[in-house]
Amino acid sequence: MSNQVKSRLRCGIIGLGRVGRMHMKNMLNVSGLDIIAVSDIFIENVNEGLETIDEKSCYKNYRDLLARSD
Repeated sequence: MSNQVKSRLRCGIIGLGRVGRMHMKNMLNVSGLDIIAVSDIFIENVNEGLETIDEKSCYKNYRDLLARSD
């Protein structure tokens, strides 16, 4: 019997342009991974990203995303 703790990896995405959205789409299919925040300087990109993730944390300045303690 294994005593392994199954934990999930929480991550944020910085930049939600064409490539960032492609990465987000692929990351949503990864088992054990949660996208918890997004960051982009363009509000349109942020709004589109927020429609895709469960946790609704967004940042215009990527440094604020990186400053999170979780």
